[in-house]
Amino acid sequence: VEVSTAELSKFLAEETNMKRLQSMFNERKASLDKPEEVKARHILLAIEGKDEAKVKAEIERIAKEVNASNFSKMADKYTEDPSGKGKGGDLGSFGKGRMVPEFDKVAFDLKPGTVSAPVKTQFGYHLILVEKKTPGHNAEFGEFKEKFAKELIQKDKVEDIKKLTV
Repeated sequence: VEVSTAELSKFLAEETNMKRLQSMFNERKASLDKPEEVKARHILLAIEGKDEAKVKAEIERIAKEVNASNFSKMADKYTEDPSGKGKGGDLGSFGKGRMVPEFDKVAFDLKPGTVSAPVKTQFGYHLILVEKKTPGHNAEFGEFKEKFAKELIQKDKVEDIKKLTV
């Protein structure tokens, strides 16, 4: 269902419609906001059932050899995370709160292209490489006002058509 510029302008000029749009925006805002994200890789040495001091010494040894340019190769060689093995330790992109707190804090504090010092979590010791950071964005009403107005106008037109065909 097409919406003309004139229809859109008339719709936006009415205060009750603006209230409908604001309400619609408020209901959907959480899903429209984009959280800050990082794209990262990691090397994990698990501690479960192992001598933790030996695992810590091994991750510290690896940390001395690893850098941003050889990280993928080193991750394939050393990581004990089955999902990252063969993929250079790739974790993809994730927002805050998706990883355990200790990992999350380091990943979001690191500058892209840098490798972390060893990070201990409940899973073991990690080395983290942040490849990219994407800043978050809070949705603004003005960004969605016209889109939502067209949606409401179309919905109203469909309702009108249904009334005529009954």
